[in-house]
Amino acid sequence: MTIKIKVGEEAVDKKEYPVVSKGVNVKRSLDGELLFMSHPHLDVVVKENKVVAFAKNGKYTDEAYAAMKRLFDFLARKGITSFDSIEGGNIYGSLEGKLQQSLDDEAVKQLVIFQVGAFLDTEESEIYDDYYEQEVDDWLTEPTEEDSTELGKIPQSPKKGSIPSSPRPTTLVYRI
Repeated sequence: MTIKIKVGEEAVDKKEYPVVSKGVNVKRSLDGELLFMSHPHLDVVVKENKVVAFAKNGKYTDEAYAAMKRLFDFLARKGITSFDSIEGGNIYGSLEGKLQQSLDDEAVKQLVIFQVGAFLDTEESEIYDDYYEQEVDDWLTEPTEEDSTELGKIPQSPKKGSIPSSPRPTTLVYRI
């Protein structure tokens, strides 16, 4: 389910400030928590007063930790969380940060959704990099008919390369 966000539509005059809207891939749990599951290495949960990031499928890797660190660095620089509130969560492989206090809780939720969506958009290139790496691996390990030859199509020769295959003494050194 995509949630559309309009920040400041009712609070300010439309002529002075443009209305900002963004499509974000987010789910809502039964108790109202927001779940961001589109990142390849982590899942993000926005609770009532904090943001929690988990390693995807419990696979705590260097990439997952690096993505969590980038997320909380991004949120802290945007003023969503404070740097001193970011800490390890009570679940293995998770990080959490407390949301900044505000007078309007609904505006905070909209701002958090917007900023987490912006972070996930910046991380899309990483998803493409993983896809590209898998494509290169497949290309090298399973070549197409065009990129491969049949066994025996290229004739063998008795001597290949610059080092002879039979051990012969050359200047008192055997080359194998």
